[in-house]
Amino acid sequence: LAGVLAISHRAVSLQDVRLLRLFPDCANATASAHTRHIRAMKRTQQQHEYACRLASNFLTQLSAWERLSERDAYDAFSLVVEDDVALHPLIPPESVTALLDTAAAYSIAHNLSFFYAGVCGPRLHAHVGWSGGVLFSRVSGRCAHAYAVRHVEAPRLVAAALKRRHLTGFMDKQLDWISQPTGGVVAIGTNLVSPQARKLFGKLPDPFHAVYLHRGLFHQDRQQFGTGLSDAY
Repeated sequence: LAGVLAISHRAVSLQDVRLLRLFPDCANATASAHTRHIRAMKRTQQQHEYACRLASNFLTQLSAWERLSERDAYDAFSLVVEDDVALHPLIPPESVTALLDTAAAYSIAHNLSFFYAGVCGPRLHAHVGWSGGVLFSRVSGRCAHAYAVRHVEAPRLVAAALKRRHLTGFMDKQLDWISQPTGGVVAIGTNLVSPQARKLFGKLPDPFHAVYLHRGLFHQDRQQFGTGLSDAY
């Protein structure tokens, strides 16, 4: 692992020149019945505001990928984490680097462009193996709160996300789409269900049952942090 990029949900201003160029509807304070900068979103006022917040998050994540594409370490990954993550309580902090390095080595060996350090609703493709009581699996899924990007693959990820930006402003959907054709990417800690799963979903299932739950080395800490995206929706 070459480094860590910590980003906020919406570091890019809604008045940012590049954001308004990529998502021109956000220049309007009110929703338009005729144009949709994100095709899936309906054009109520609340959804218009929410879609522009998604556009800000999209561009914040994209800017991180662009920074990684400028780094010269070919077979290296950098971890991208949002501002609402917490380490799973069963994982000692001193073991984190080794777990990340294990995922990076496997991903390089199998020519994968990124891996998850936390994932939501993983769809299991195959289990990879165990290390230190932590299960590694090949999955596709959602959430973009903790993942690592391979530097050499960053330009391709940027191009793919820009090409599909009108289909969705959710960057986690972009990652999901990228992971599916490869037979999934590595996720660290698919046996580790978020400690807040009971609050989010009402019950804790079998930890090996691949249902729509938050899993991984890092989880979104909704008890301590809110989300910067939903306050207008």
